Amino acid sequence: MIRKTIFWIHLSSGVVAGIVILIMSVTGVLLTFQSQIVDYANRAYSTVHPPHPGAARMDLDAVLAAVRSAETEAEPTSVTIRPDPAEAYVVRFGRAKTVFVDPYTGDVRGEGNIAVRDFLREIVYWHRWFGAEGDNRTVARAVTGACNLAFFLLTITGLYIWWPRKWTFAAFKSVFVPNLKVKGKARDFNWHNSIGIWCLPALFLISLSGVVISYRWAGDLVYTLTGTEPPQGAAQSASKPENPGEEPAPLPVAPSESFLDAARRQVPEWAYITLNLPQEGAETATLTVSEMDNRIPLTRSTLTVSTSDAGGSRMGTVHQS
Repeated sequence: MIRKTIFWIHLSSGVVAGIVILIMSVTGVLLTFQSQIVDYANRAYSTVHPPHPGAARMDLDAVLAAVRSAETEAEPTSVTIRPDPAEAYVVRFGRAKTVFVDPYTGDVRGEGNIAVRDFLREIVYWHRWFGAEGDNRTVARAVTGACNLAFFLLTITGLYIWWPRKWTFAAFKSVFVPNLKVKGKARDFNWHNSIGIWCLPALFLISLSGVVISYRWAGDLVYTLTGTEPPQGAAQSASKPENPGEEPAPLPVAPSESFLDAARRQVPEWAYITLNLPQEGAETATLTVSEMDNRIPLTRSTLTVSTSDAGGSRMGTVHQS
C-alpha cells in the first residue's frame, strides 16, 4: 500500500510539473553556457591590444572619466576587470546598458552583441518567470517554486520505487544496467529506472538547490542545519546629518584604483573583480571578487571597503537571492 501511494505521488508529480520542469531544464542548460556564449559573441569587443608588451593600464578613475564623457545619458554603476592584459573593462549602467572599454586608451568599444544579450535575457525570463511581466511574475515564481519542490519529491520517491524488493545482485542489476535487448514497455521501464538512478545524484542536488532558491524557509533551514548565520546584503549608506537642517560635510573619497588594490590583496589569485561604484555620500563600496571565471557563487566573495580609506576592508561570502 505504501509503495503504491508513493508511486502515484511520483507519477502525479511528474505529470503535473513535467512541462514546467522541461522548460526550466532546457533554459537552464542554455544558461549554464551563458558565459561561454557571451564571451564568444563579444570577442571582437572584449579583446584589446596593449600598445606594447607590459604596458600599464590607465588609472581606473581616468577610465571612468572617459566613459562618462562618451556616455552622457547615464551614470556608470559598476566596472569589471580581469587580469588578462588583452581583456577590456566591462562598465555597466545598471541593467539598461553595458559597454566594453579599452583600459589603455579609455575608448568605449561598444555594447557588444546586443542580439545575443537580448536572447539570453529572454532565456533568463523564461527560466524564472516563463516570460511573464509585471505582477504576473509573482504567480510564475510561485509556479516554478512549486515545480522545483515537485522535482525534489520526484528524486526522493523515485529512489524508493527504484529500490528492489529483493536485495540480490541480479535484482539490482536488472534496474541498474540498461538492457538493450528488451523492447516495448519493458525497455521503457528499464531505461527509466537505469538512467534515472545514474542521474539521481545530480538531479537531487539541482532540485534541492532550486527549492532553497525558491523558498526562504528552505534557505533558512540550510543555515540552521549548518550552524551558520545568513549573510546580510551589502548596502551603501550615506552619512546622515545630526541635525535635519544641516548638510553633511562631504566625505573624502579614495581613488577607485585603491579599491581594486584592496581586492587584489585579499584574493591574490583572482579571476575577475567587479567594483560597484559608490554613490555620492556613500561611506562604503562593495566589490565582488571571484577566484574562477564562472558563474558559480561558491567561488565568489564580497569585499566591503571604506570610501575614504580602502585599507579598512572586510570580506564576506556572496549571497545569491
